[in-house]
Amino acid sequence: MFVLYSPEHVAQTLRWEPLCKLPATLRGSSGLVSTNGGSTIWSLADNNSPVELYELDTLCNTLRTLRVAGIDKTDWEDLTADDSGNLYIGDFGNNSNDRKDLRILILQQPESASGDSILPEIIRFRYANQSEYPPSPANRNFDMEAMVWFDDSLHLFSKNRTEPFTGFCYHHVMPAHAGEYDVLPVDSFRTGPGPMLFYWITGAGLDRSTGTLALLSHDRLWLFDDYPGNRFFQGRVREIRLPVYTQKEAICATSVKEWYLTDEYNDALRSGGQLYRMRFADATGVAESPDGDGWTISTDPINRSLALAFSRFDDPCRGTWAIEDLNGRCLLEFAVEQATTRIPAEALPRGLLLVRKRSHPRGATAKRFFWFSN
Repeated sequence: MFVLYSPEHVAQTLRWEPLCKLPATLRGSSGLVSTNGGSTIWSLADNNSPVELYELDTLCNTLRTLRVAGIDKTDWEDLTADDSGNLYIGDFGNNSNDRKDLRILILQQPESASGDSILPEIIRFRYANQSEYPPSPANRNFDMEAMVWFDDSLHLFSKNRTEPFTGFCYHHVMPAHAGEYDVLPVDSFRTGPGPMLFYWITGAGLDRSTGTLALLSHDRLWLFDDYPGNRFFQGRVREIRLPVYTQKEAICATSVKEWYLTDEYNDALRSGGQLYRMRFADATGVAESPDGDGWTISTDPINRSLALAFSRFDDPCRGTWAIEDLNGRCLLEFAVEQATTRIPAEALPRGLLLVRKRSHPRGATAKRFFWFSN
């Protein structure tokens, strides 16, 4: 077990629990949300499936099937809810980056809807910076599989399909009301260098009790908090590796530090198609700068590594960093080229260690002591 100690900052240990097999109707589960604190969960499947939502309990029993009436379906890719219990379905899957019929369906309080069908209101939108359908491979960042409701707006996060892969996820915002909108990115975050399957974004969830945003990929997620307003990418970011690699496309928070996830069933591998519960328990300290220079060193207990993460990543952060003992002896050097860098920790000794940048134009703030236990 790895422990980092800091008297003012507490990190989290991941507890991962497979719960049950999803019903056959949700083999392609791509959206997940709860409007009642986790008592039940709504889910949907992506393309080539009925125009329906399914309400489940946490044993994967289907409690209700709700048909969305009066519309066809292209590619449903995420599901979110507002504080009034209204649901939003993202019909914006765009694998080839050539769609011109992007939509979000609004279902007004489906919990209280009578019968087995509901008529949606519709948001239609387009990317104002897209002029080619499809664009060149280097510009294919108009697919979308991740959405949350926050502060009376819908926030969408792109699934990067660029070739070569750039790793950038774009954040778009639009009103959570029926209408037609042109949207432009308001911010971006580089998840990593690739391969694409590890670093593209396939789902999003928001814990409104803590303000923590989670962006999901197949084997990891990124948590954002302590951000100004609704600028998620301008806050603290932590990358967390998940215990299994599967095609995960749905995540939601149900209570403080408790999340549910699903993955799609893979016929060839006979894996996936499950509901999981993920909990964070206060256990591991995060060493964070007392002067607010915007970076942290924390543990990844699952992968037996450390993670150096920057809330605002720019050129002065890049370069060679080192972990040293109290005598100034270098134990490990590593290069930083992105917002989150994973550091192997198996060979580090137990005790008080120092992480620092080898040369730093802003002076001595780029160093930090932390307690390490293996």
